[in-house]
Amino acid sequence: MTETETTTQKLSRFETARFCLESLMANCSRLIQAEEAKSEPDQACIDQLKARRREYRRLRNDLDFDDRRQVEDAIATYGPQAKAAMQQTARQDPGAS
Repeated sequence: MTETETTTQKLSRFETARFCLESLMANCSRLIQAEEAKSEPDQACIDQLKARRREYRRLRNDLDFDDRRQVEDAIATYGPQAKAAMQQTARQDPGAS
């Protein structure tokens, strides 16, 4: 990133970071639903997924548009995780993508 980046560029990176976290939140919801649908759901797994989803929500809500480092760190950290989760979903349910 350069010091002269435009507001549009900053907004694009900010929205990308939010998208990564929101994708991970959605994946947690999908996994919770799948676990709850089992004949004998694992409550500990559900609780762990809900805690992870809350953490992703907190991180998303705490993103600061003007904090480039925070935004870039979120993309670097959660982007690959979001991509992997989306690919896993696509492999499990080809009609979902």
